[in-house]
Amino acid sequence: RTKEVELFTRKREHIHLNVKREELKDLQVVVKSGLVRSNALLLSVGAQFNVGFAVEVLEWFRERLHLITGIVDRGGDYVPWTLRWAQESPINKKKLLKLLEIADLGIEDFEERLPPKDLDLAKLPEPIRAWISEALDKGEKLSFGVETLRPVFEKGEKVAQERFSLHGEESAGTERFFGMAGPLLDSLENSRVLLVDEFDARLHPVLARHLLSLFLSRDTNPNNAQLVCSTHNVKLMDKDLLRRDQIWFLEKDHYGAASLYSLADFKTDRVRKTDDFAAKYLAGRFGALPLVEESTSPLADD
Repeated sequence: RTKEVELFTRKREHIHLNVKREELKDLQVVVKSGLVRSNALLLSVGAQFNVGFAVEVLEWFRERLHLITGIVDRGGDYVPWTLRWAQESPINKKKLLKLLEIADLGIEDFEERLPPKDLDLAKLPEPIRAWISEALDKGEKLSFGVETLRPVFEKGEKVAQERFSLHGEESAGTERFFGMAGPLLDSLENSRVLLVDEFDARLHPVLARHLLSLFLSRDTNPNNAQLVCSTHNVKLMDKDLLRRDQIWFLEKDHYGAASLYSLADFKTDRVRKTDDFAAKYLAGRFGALPLVEESTSPLADD
Protein backbone atom coordinates (compact mmCIF):
# COMPACT_ATOMS: atom_id res chain seq x y z
CA ARG A 1 0.00 0.00 0.00
CA THR A 2 1.39 3.39 -0.97
CA LYS A 3 1.48 6.47 1.23
CA GLU A 4 2.04 10.15 0.60
CA VAL A 5 5.54 11.54 1.20
CA GLU A 6 6.27 15.26 1.30
CA LEU A 7 9.05 16.02 -1.18
CA PHE A 8 9.25 19.79 -0.86
CA THR A 9 7.35 22.77 0.44
CA ARG A 10 7.49 26.31 -0.81
CA LYS A 11 6.29 29.64 0.51
CA ARG A 12 7.18 32.37 -1.94
CA GLU A 13 10.99 32.28 -2.29
CA HIS A 14 11.51 29.93 0.67
CA ILE A 15 11.92 26.33 -0.53
CA HIS A 16 12.40 23.37 1.80
CA LEU A 17 13.40 20.03 0.27
CA ASN A 18 13.14 16.61 1.89
CA VAL A 19 16.90 15.96 2.02
CA LYS A 20 16.34 12.31 2.96
CA ARG A 21 15.12 11.61 -0.58
CA GLU A 22 17.97 10.54 -2.84
CA GLU A 23 16.17 11.68 -6.00
CA LEU A 24 16.06 15.28 -4.75
CA LYS A 25 19.81 15.81 -4.33
CA ASP A 26 20.31 17.33 -7.79
CA LEU A 27 17.31 19.57 -7.22
CA GLN A 28 18.83 20.71 -3.94
CA VAL A 29 21.93 21.88 -5.84
CA VAL A 30 19.70 24.01 -8.08
CA VAL A 31 18.00 25.58 -5.06
CA LYS A 32 21.23 26.27 -3.15
CA SER A 33 22.74 27.87 -6.26
CA GLY A 34 20.00 30.50 -6.22
CA LEU A 35 18.77 29.56 -9.69
CA VAL A 36 15.07 29.57 -8.81
CA ARG A 37 13.56 33.03 -9.15
CA SER A 38 10.64 34.04 -6.95
CA ASN A 39 8.30 33.99 -9.96
CA ALA A 40 9.60 30.69 -11.41
CA LEU A 41 8.39 27.16 -10.75
CA LEU A 42 10.87 24.90 -8.99
CA LEU A 43 10.15 21.87 -11.17
CA SER A 44 10.37 23.90 -14.39
CA VAL A 45 13.77 25.28 -13.41
CA GLY A 46 14.92 21.82 -12.38
CA ALA A 47 13.87 20.41 -15.75
CA GLN A 48 15.80 23.18 -17.54
CA PHE A 49 18.94 21.91 -15.79
CA ASN A 50 18.04 18.33 -16.68
CA VAL A 51 17.30 17.21 -13.12
CA GLY A 52 15.89 13.72 -13.66
CA PHE A 53 13.22 13.93 -10.98
CA ALA A 54 11.87 17.25 -12.28
CA VAL A 55 11.92 16.06 -15.90
CA GLU A 56 10.01 12.92 -14.94
CA VAL A 57 7.30 14.87 -13.10
CA LEU A 58 6.84 17.39 -15.92
CA GLU A 59 6.69 14.57 -18.45
CA TRP A 60 3.89 13.01 -16.41
CA PHE A 61 1.88 16.23 -16.57
CA ARG A 62 2.61 16.63 -20.26
CA GLU A 63 1.82 13.07 -21.30
CA ARG A 64 -0.71 11.81 -18.77
CA LEU A 65 -2.89 14.83 -18.04
CA HIS A 66 -5.78 16.06 -20.20
CA LEU A 67 -7.60 19.30 -19.42
CA ILE A 68 -11.00 20.33 -20.79
CA THR A 69 -11.82 23.81 -19.62
CA GLY A 70 -15.34 25.14 -19.20
CA ILE A 71 -14.34 28.60 -20.39
CA VAL A 72 -14.53 28.04 -24.15
CA ASP A 73 -17.95 28.14 -25.76
CA ARG A 74 -19.64 24.91 -26.90
CA GLY A 75 -16.51 22.82 -26.42
CA GLY A 76 -15.52 23.39 -30.04
CA ASP A 77 -11.85 23.89 -29.20
CA TYR A 78 -11.55 20.15 -28.57
CA VAL A 79 -13.23 19.02 -31.78
CA PRO A 80 -9.97 19.18 -33.81
CA TRP A 81 -8.23 17.11 -31.11
CA THR A 82 -10.96 14.46 -31.22
CA LEU A 83 -10.91 14.47 -35.03
CA ARG A 84 -7.14 13.95 -35.15
CA TRP A 85 -7.41 11.19 -32.55
CA ALA A 86 -10.09 9.41 -34.59
CA GLN A 87 -7.98 9.72 -37.75
CA GLU A 88 -4.98 8.03 -36.11
CA SER A 89 -6.51 4.57 -36.53
CA PRO A 90 -9.73 2.85 -37.65
CA ILE A 91 -10.02 1.43 -34.12
CA ASN A 92 -10.14 4.92 -32.61
CA LYS A 93 -12.86 6.01 -35.02
CA LYS A 94 -14.84 2.84 -34.31
CA LYS A 95 -14.70 3.57 -30.56
CA LEU A 96 -15.83 7.15 -31.11
CA LEU A 97 -18.74 6.11 -33.32
CA LYS A 98 -19.76 3.53 -30.70
CA LEU A 99 -19.80 6.20 -27.99
CA LEU A 100 -21.87 8.50 -30.23
CA GLU A 101 -24.29 5.61 -30.78
CA ILE A 102 -24.55 4.93 -27.04
CA ALA A 103 -25.31 8.62 -26.49
CA ASP A 104 -28.29 8.29 -28.86
CA LEU A 105 -27.28 11.36 -30.88
CA GLY A 106 -28.49 9.92 -34.19
CA ILE A 107 -25.06 10.29 -35.82
CA GLU A 108 -24.07 7.42 -38.11
CA ASP A 109 -20.71 8.75 -39.22
CA PHE A 110 -18.59 11.89 -39.45
CA GLU A 111 -16.00 13.25 -41.85
CA GLU A 112 -13.55 16.08 -41.96
CA ARG A 113 -14.82 18.91 -44.11
CA LEU A 114 -12.08 19.77 -46.61
CA PRO A 115 -12.03 22.70 -49.05
CA PRO A 116 -13.10 21.91 -52.63
CA LYS A 117 -10.27 21.14 -55.05
CA ASP A 118 -11.41 23.93 -57.38
CA LEU A 119 -11.48 26.56 -54.62
CA ASP A 120 -10.95 30.02 -56.14
CA LEU A 121 -9.16 32.13 -53.54
CA ALA A 122 -9.80 35.30 -55.53
CA LYS A 123 -13.54 35.03 -54.88
CA LEU A 124 -13.15 34.81 -51.10
CA PRO A 125 -13.24 37.74 -48.67
CA GLU A 126 -9.81 39.16 -47.85
CA PRO A 127 -9.62 37.91 -44.21
CA ILE A 128 -10.41 34.34 -45.27
CA ARG A 129 -8.07 34.56 -48.25
CA ALA A 130 -5.26 35.77 -46.00
CA TRP A 131 -5.91 32.98 -43.47
CA ILE A 132 -5.84 30.30 -46.19
CA SER A 133 -2.72 31.73 -47.82
CA GLU A 134 -0.89 31.81 -44.49
CA ALA A 135 -1.87 28.20 -43.74
CA LEU A 136 -0.73 27.04 -47.18
CA ASP A 137 2.59 28.87 -46.82
CA LYS A 138 3.19 26.99 -43.56
CA GLY A 139 2.37 23.68 -45.21
CA GLU A 140 -0.68 23.17 -43.01
CA LYS A 141 -3.66 21.10 -44.08
CA LEU A 142 -6.79 23.16 -44.57
CA SER A 143 -9.80 21.96 -42.64
CA PHE A 144 -13.27 23.48 -42.46
CA GLY A 145 -14.29 21.45 -39.43
CA VAL A 146 -16.39 18.32 -39.05
CA GLU A 147 -19.53 17.16 -40.82
CA THR A 148 -21.87 14.65 -39.22
CA LEU A 149 -23.82 12.15 -41.29
CA ARG A 150 -27.38 11.41 -40.23
CA PRO A 151 -29.88 8.98 -41.74
CA VAL A 152 -32.84 10.20 -43.78
CA PHE A 153 -36.01 8.13 -43.50
CA GLU A 154 -39.02 7.84 -45.76
CA LYS A 155 -42.01 5.79 -44.65
CA GLY A 156 -39.90 4.21 -41.94
CA GLU A 157 -37.13 3.15 -44.31
CA LYS A 158 -33.67 4.66 -44.52
CA VAL A 159 -33.25 6.16 -47.99
CA ALA A 160 -30.19 8.40 -47.69
CA GLN A 161 -27.76 10.27 -45.46
CA GLU A 162 -27.66 14.00 -44.88
CA ARG A 163 -24.64 16.07 -43.88
CA PHE A 164 -24.62 18.66 -41.11
CA SER A 165 -21.92 21.06 -40.01
CA LEU A 166 -20.99 20.08 -36.45
CA HIS A 167 -20.33 23.68 -35.46
CA GLY A 168 -22.92 25.47 -37.57
CA GLU A 169 -25.92 23.13 -37.60
CA GLU A 170 -25.64 20.67 -34.71
CA SER A 171 -26.62 21.62 -31.17
CA ALA A 172 -24.10 23.00 -28.70
CA GLY A 173 -24.52 19.84 -26.62
CA THR A 174 -23.68 17.58 -29.56
CA GLU A 175 -20.59 19.62 -30.37
CA ARG A 176 -19.42 19.59 -26.76
CA PHE A 177 -19.97 15.84 -26.48
CA PHE A 178 -17.99 15.23 -29.67
CA GLY A 179 -15.17 17.44 -28.41
CA MET A 180 -15.04 15.68 -25.02
CA ALA A 181 -15.25 12.19 -26.50
CA GLY A 182 -11.70 12.02 -27.85
CA PRO A 183 -9.88 12.99 -24.62
CA LEU A 184 -12.28 10.80 -22.64
CA LEU A 185 -11.68 7.67 -24.72
CA ASP A 186 -7.95 8.33 -24.94
CA SER A 187 -7.77 8.71 -21.15
CA LEU A 188 -9.57 5.42 -20.57
CA GLU A 189 -7.27 3.61 -22.98
CA ASN A 190 -3.97 5.10 -21.80
CA SER A 191 -4.52 5.45 -18.04
CA ARG A 192 -4.51 9.25 -18.10
CA VAL A 193 -5.98 11.75 -15.66
CA LEU A 194 -8.74 13.81 -17.29
CA LEU A 195 -9.68 17.16 -15.75
CA VAL A 196 -13.01 18.57 -16.93
CA ASP A 197 -14.36 21.93 -15.82
CA GLU A 198 -18.15 22.37 -16.01
CA PHE A 199 -18.46 18.64 -16.78
CA ASP A 200 -22.23 18.67 -17.21
CA ALA A 201 -22.43 21.90 -19.23
CA ARG A 202 -24.75 21.42 -22.23
CA LEU A 203 -25.09 17.70 -21.49
CA HIS A 204 -28.27 15.86 -20.51
CA PRO A 205 -28.06 14.61 -16.88
CA VAL A 206 -28.46 10.98 -18.00
CA LEU A 207 -25.61 11.38 -20.48
CA ALA A 208 -23.36 13.06 -17.92
CA ARG A 209 -24.01 10.21 -15.49
CA HIS A 210 -23.10 7.62 -18.11
CA LEU A 211 -19.82 9.33 -18.98
CA LEU A 212 -18.92 9.48 -15.29
CA SER A 213 -19.80 5.82 -14.81
CA LEU A 214 -17.30 4.82 -17.53
CA PHE A 215 -14.50 5.70 -15.11
CA LEU A 216 -16.07 3.80 -12.22
CA SER A 217 -16.29 0.33 -13.76
CA ARG A 218 -13.48 -2.19 -14.14
CA ASP A 219 -15.05 -3.29 -17.41
CA THR A 220 -14.84 0.13 -19.05
CA ASN A 221 -11.80 1.41 -17.13
CA PRO A 222 -9.38 -1.53 -16.77
CA ASN A 223 -6.34 0.80 -16.88
CA ASN A 224 -7.37 2.89 -13.85
CA ALA A 225 -7.79 6.20 -15.64
CA GLN A 226 -9.07 9.02 -13.46
CA LEU A 227 -11.69 11.70 -14.02
CA VAL A 228 -11.60 14.87 -11.93
CA CYS A 229 -14.46 17.20 -12.76
CA SER A 230 -16.44 20.15 -11.48
CA THR A 231 -20.22 20.11 -11.82
CA HIS A 232 -23.42 21.76 -10.64
CA ASN A 233 -25.47 18.62 -11.32
CA VAL A 234 -26.50 17.42 -7.85
CA LYS A 235 -27.98 14.25 -9.35
CA LEU A 236 -24.41 13.00 -9.73
CA MET A 237 -24.12 13.17 -5.92
CA ASP A 238 -25.56 9.67 -5.72
CA LYS A 239 -24.56 7.05 -3.13
CA ASP A 240 -25.12 4.34 -5.75
CA LEU A 241 -22.65 6.04 -8.08
CA LEU A 242 -19.93 7.65 -5.94
CA ARG A 243 -18.29 6.98 -2.61
CA ARG A 244 -18.21 9.74 -0.01
CA ASP A 245 -14.48 10.29 -0.51
CA GLN A 246 -15.11 10.85 -4.24
CA ILE A 247 -17.44 13.80 -3.62
CA TRP A 248 -15.81 17.16 -2.87
CA PHE A 249 -17.21 20.60 -2.17
CA LEU A 250 -15.81 24.04 -2.91
CA GLU A 251 -16.97 26.81 -0.58
CA LYS A 252 -16.11 30.49 -0.83
CA ASP A 253 -16.03 32.81 2.16
CA HIS A 254 -17.10 36.48 2.10
CA TYR A 255 -13.57 37.45 1.02
CA GLY A 256 -13.83 35.23 -2.07
CA ALA A 257 -11.28 32.70 -0.77
CA ALA A 258 -12.21 29.09 -1.56
CA SER A 259 -11.79 25.99 0.59
CA LEU A 260 -12.00 22.40 -0.64
CA TYR A 261 -13.27 19.52 1.48
CA SER A 262 -14.67 16.03 1.02
CA LEU A 263 -17.98 14.49 2.02
CA ALA A 264 -15.87 11.88 3.81
CA ASP A 265 -14.62 14.64 6.15
CA PHE A 266 -18.03 14.72 7.86
CA LYS A 267 -18.52 12.44 10.85
CA THR A 268 -20.60 9.32 10.27
CA ASP A 269 -23.29 10.54 12.68
CA ARG A 270 -23.94 13.44 10.26
CA VAL A 271 -23.77 11.53 6.99
CA ARG A 272 -24.30 7.82 6.42
CA LYS A 273 -23.78 5.62 3.37
CA THR A 274 -27.55 5.22 3.03
CA ASP A 275 -28.31 8.97 3.07
CA ASP A 276 -29.63 10.94 0.13
CA PHE A 277 -26.50 13.04 -0.39
CA ALA A 278 -28.11 15.45 -2.86
CA ALA A 279 -31.09 16.19 -0.62
CA LYS A 280 -28.87 16.85 2.38
CA TYR A 281 -26.61 19.09 0.30
CA LEU A 282 -29.52 21.17 -0.98
CA ALA A 283 -30.77 21.44 2.61
CA GLY A 284 -27.47 23.08 3.53
CA ARG A 285 -26.05 20.24 5.62
CA PHE A 286 -22.68 20.24 3.83
CA GLY A 287 -22.18 23.93 3.05
CA ALA A 288 -20.89 25.07 -0.36
CA LEU A 289 -24.27 26.62 -1.25
CA PRO A 290 -24.76 30.14 -2.62
CA LEU A 291 -26.50 32.40 -0.10
CA VAL A 292 -29.32 33.67 -2.28
CA GLU A 293 -31.57 36.33 -0.74
CA GLU A 294 -34.78 35.09 -2.33
CA SER A 295 -37.00 37.68 -0.65
CA THR A 296 -35.01 40.59 -2.07
CA SER A 297 -35.84 41.93 -5.52
CA PRO A 298 -32.95 43.28 -7.61
CA LEU A 299 -35.40 45.87 -8.97
CA ALA A 300 -36.38 47.22 -5.56
CA ASP A 301 -35.25 50.70 -4.54
CA ASP A 302 -32.72 50.86 -1.71
